Amino acid sequence: NEPRIPTVKTRILLLNCPNIDRNGPDGTAQITVSPCLTLLLLNATSMAKTGAIELLETELKLSKCQIALITESWFTNKHSESVVSICNYQLLRRDRGSRGGGVCAYIRGDVSCVRVDLNTVNDKVEIMWLKCSYHDHFDQLYYVACCYHPPKACYNTDDFVETLSS
Repeated sequence: NEPRIPTVKTRILLLNCPNIDRNGPDGTAQITVSPCLTLLLLNATSMAKTGAIELLETELKLSKCQIALITESWFTNKHSESVVSICNYQLLRRDRGSRGGGVCAYIRGDVSCVRVDLNTVNDKVEIMWLKCSYHDHFDQLYYVACCYHPPKACYNTDDFVETLSS
């Protein structure tokens, strides 16, 4: 019996940054769009499953995404970085600490990214803020929130909305 590789639903989000050049050839504004960050959003329902890390690694290589945002990672302190890491990607995690939930992000080496700890209304809200810049565009900062709101949350939904908007 070979281990079954889990199927996952993924979404790829391409962010494009419009640049407005007011000195076009005829004196008019000229708008060009340059690609910036590419994000992959995945509700994994456990990256601890057999083959899940390998499947994500393949998906990242094929899609050439710079940041993978994972919800329901199901990582705990029992999952060491060496076991769940992906070559040439930095891993940032916010584990739930109990079964299920948790969020994490895999950031490709050409993206500078740090975790930003913001005050949250409720510590149980599963959100991780990232401050990122793409090496080709150091002058542009991106703030990215990776969050998970479970169907039966142990906090008030208003706390989740307030944490996102504050």
